[in-house]
Parts: sequence; C-alpha cells; structure tokens
Amino acid sequence: MAKFIWSNEDLSHLTIIRKLRIDSQVLSELVNSRVWKDYFEVEIGITPNDFFGEDGPLNWLTHKTWISVEDMKADLYQNMGGGIPIPVLDELAILVAKRNLNSEDN
Repeated sequence: MAKFIWSNEDLSHLTIIRKLRIDSQVLSELVNSRVWKDYFEVEIGITPNDFFGEDGPLNWLTHKTWISVEDMKADLYQNMGGGIPIPVLDELAILVAKRNLNSEDN
C-alpha cells in the first residue's frame, strides 16, 4: 500500500501514469536494431542522433512525452520529412514502450 509519509494517507486507489519518452538509451538500442540496419546500413555513419540529436531536425521530439504509443506514433508519422522510414519509426516506438514497461518492473 502506497502512503504519503507525512499524512499516512492510503493511495492504493491512485493510478500512476508513466509517460513515454525518447532518450539516448533508446536511440542506442535503435541504431543496433535489425530494422535500422536494413534501412541505413548502406549510408555509413548515419545514426539516430543525426535525426533526434541536438542538431537533428527532429530534436524537439526528445523533449516531448506521450501517454500512449499511438500518440507518440502520430507525432512521429507527422514528421516524416526527416527521412526516416515508417518501419524504423515503428521500431523506435516499440523500443520506447519496452523501456517504459521495464521501468515499471523496477
């Protein structure tokens, strides 16, 4: 049972919502994925940081959070101008969701 330390109030009725976020660990996992290599293997040196890093055209997405994978995909798909194929965006969403599920286990 979760309780506020200062009031001893029962918080078991509350739902905790974890927000989805693209972070450096997820981008590291993406660059090593089969999907990434299928699309960017030929172009030596291209990494997710080229798109989502500090100077990348989709950098703003690393500062955003989502409450669902569907919401995240909607933003990712709207920003296809960055040159990232849909299967790579789908893999990114999967990795973010898996990371979120793993953090709930801790």
